[in-house]
Amino acid sequence: MHVMPISDEEIERPPRHNEQSSEDNAVVNILHYEFKDRVGPPFKCHTLNLWVDGFCGSGDPTRFSLGSLGNSSRQPGVIPVRGQIGKGMQMQYDDGRTTITCLCESPMFVQAPLHAKRLNDDTATVYRLSGVAEGDDVENRTIDIFDEAVFEELLQEARQQGYRHVYALQVIILVILWMLELMQNSNSRTYVYAESRL
Repeated sequence: MHVMPISDEEIERPPRHNEQSSEDNAVVNILHYEFKDRVGPPFKCHTLNLWVDGFCGSGDPTRFSLGSLGNSSRQPGVIPVRGQIGKGMQMQYDDGRTTITCLCESPMFVQAPLHAKRLNDDTATVYRLSGVAEGDDVENRTIDIFDEAVFEELLQEARQQGYRHVYALQVIILVILWMLELMQNSNSRTYVYAESRL
């Protein structure tokens, strides 16, 4: 039995749908977690210019408002963290580079493997972005999470090494953002995080 065509004839392919669903056009998918529990549906955005904040939603398709997500099993420590998230973060795309800027009062922690690769750090490195309350300038509150030129170089290298290396690049485009609160009266921490695949 042949699984490959035995002649140079054109293979007839099934017809494709001309219409794509809105999910097919999304360039960013964001999942929200409180501790280990995923909360709410995935946020899908059609642009790399968006905001994630702790407020209630405005209906803006480029704004993911965590305050509008309900969770019947929400733990009490999550509420103050969402309050600290406040203005959250802004993701911006400009000239082939995607950045995240921390707009919340508290620091934010970002795991961005492509950024780490560019700096020759381990891809599991987590970077701290200063919060607005710390008074640092915007440079200390911003990180490049994706650079098309760097990714293109990695893709070219991976193509030469084979399919598995190309497939492994999906890890490079996963970005994890942590917002956390150190509880004042104890050593415990409350985590709220978002996971984004570009």
